[in-house]
Amino acid sequence: MDAGETATEGYEAALELLKDPARRPSAVVCFNDMVALGVYCAAHELSLEIPVDLSVTGFDGLDFTELLGPPLTTVDIHAGQLGQEMAGLLLKVIRGEAGEEKITEWVEPALVVRGSVRRV
Repeated sequence: MDAGETATEGYEAALELLKDPARRPSAVVCFNDMVALGVYCAAHELSLEIPVDLSVTGFDGLDFTELLGPPLTTVDIHAGQLGQEMAGLLLKVIRGEAGEEKITEWVEPALVVRGSVRRV
């Protein structure tokens, strides 16, 4: 299901997805942490308890997600580190220090398990 990229789009998609108890999933994996925030809002509105009734995961590692109740499980892509490394590479290219070879950098994502998922 396409849930967009924003909290509002995530909320609207989650309301549609979660409203029918007979078809309700036990878990939702979100495109990003903002969509997950929207899912939290929809779950609250539908009186669903995370993670008892619904497990939710995000993808970004945004700082605020550890403050949600319960804290959001997410894949941390280390956006700050990635941005710094890419800015450094861009400066090398601009200064002519990069050469002609293809530049490949890798920042290992990390699964941050918190309270928004339950074992099944």
